[in-house]
Amino acid sequence: MSMNKYLTVRGEKRERGESESPENSPVTKKGCDIKNDELLRSIETTIEKLLDRKLKELATKEDVSGITKTLNTLTLENDLLKKDVQRLKAENIRVLNRLDRYEDRSRRNNLIFRGMKFNSNEDCREKVKDFCENVLKCDKQVHVNRAHILGKKRDNAPIIAHIPQDHDINSIMDKTKNLKGTGFVVHKDYSRATRVQRNRLYLLKKEIMKSDSVRSSTLKGDQLVIDGQYFTWREEEGLRCGGECGVEKLNNILKIDCSEMVKNIKKKDEKSNIESNEQFNE
Repeated sequence: MSMNKYLTVRGEKRERGESESPENSPVTKKGCDIKNDELLRSIETTIEKLLDRKLKELATKEDVSGITKTLNTLTLENDLLKKDVQRLKAENIRVLNRLDRYEDRSRRNNLIFRGMKFNSNEDCREKVKDFCENVLKCDKQVHVNRAHILGKKRDNAPIIAHIPQDHDINSIMDKTKNLKGTGFVVHKDYSRATRVQRNRLYLLKKEIMKSDSVRSSTLKGDQLVIDGQYFTWREEEGLRCGGECGVEKLNNILKIDCSEMVKNIKKKDEKSNIESNEQFNE
């Protein structure tokens, strides 16, 4: 029996079997287990630190209770502020309306004359007096305190005149019904807010006449009277009839839906020039 296969020639390396590899040796396995344990402990430590940090950031029951109380307080304060704002808005509207009435009262003896042909260098007082006498045919001579061109000085411009006597104002306004179709217009002087109201109410009156020509409607100052009901149209409040919604009241009177009519009038008025649109007689 030959022994060559069991002997190794000097200088040659004997091949190891699978069971003799370094990776499978008991010492190597023990070292790997130690490293794995250390890695697991490191991961566990890191996760614990992260969890502790996140938990510290979470609100406690006391924190949530405090936030709830603060939120309730802010909600209450906000409700009170809303009520104060509404009250101040209402008060502001009352003050503005009062100022508009004072301004209208200060202008009550002013009349505006449109359509007269004249040279801008002529005496406006004399032109107004001549118009009242020869065109309006007033019963007696009207006393004109002062008069001047309204706006930029130009020929045939509107003239605003101050007429101090109330009976002269009434006499002139009574005659204006004879000016229809003549191109002449005479109307009272009002504050801007009242001009806006009157213009919208005048447009409303025209629309009502289209749908119901026999319906009685009269424009008086800043109010439109329809079947004895007084309508106003203020910017802040819209169309009103007494303390009620004006659109609903108008619907009941005319027996039609007037909401679109009112919306279209407002849009038309906002695009127009208030001064140029107020070309009508009372």
